[in-house]
Amino acid sequence: MNRDESISTMQFEEYKILKNEIDTITAQRNTLTTFTITSVMAILAFTFNSTEPYIALTAYLIIIPVQFRILFLGHSIMKISSYISVFLEPNLPGKQWETMNAKLMPLFIKQKGNKAYGVSLIFRHFEFIFLSIGITLVFLFNIKPFCENWYHLIFPCIMLAIIIIISYCFRGYGKYREKYINLWKDI
Repeated sequence: MNRDESISTMQFEEYKILKNEIDTITAQRNTLTTFTITSVMAILAFTFNSTEPYIALTAYLIIIPVQFRILFLGHSIMKISSYISVFLEPNLPGKQWETMNAKLMPLFIKQKGNKAYGVSLIFRHFEFIFLSIGITLVFLFNIKPFCENWYHLIFPCIMLAIIIIISYCFRGYGKYREKYINLWKDI
């Protein structure tokens, strides 16, 4: 085996390892999301059977840390993907998934007839906002009398605002990917 074949083999092995890492991170994100949705729904179900409405607000103790972790995992995927695009794919003929996928997705989203995909993106990026709205509604439903205790809305609204801000950070992974690509190219 000559030197060029040896380098190509090493790059292909690195490519496989990094693609496997992306798959692992994606599985972790899916598991965390499923755990969060299930936990929040269990807390909300428990709240309906409880005389203490503040139990619903404990769901925020799950959502916010998990949401930060999912944001970190998303950035990890973008970092690995951009590394693959810059350093490995140019040297591996037929291995262009990360580069081509990054080019395809904006075109795919802009096509007419992809409304279902657009709706799925909304739910994927804003699922924690929907959960937070549910938490707030269950909390308010269980507060009696609501009109006299308007100040009870302050904490749920602050938590909802935090979750909206974090969710907004999830958007625009393409921009982050481009930043990582430029950083890798500068190295």
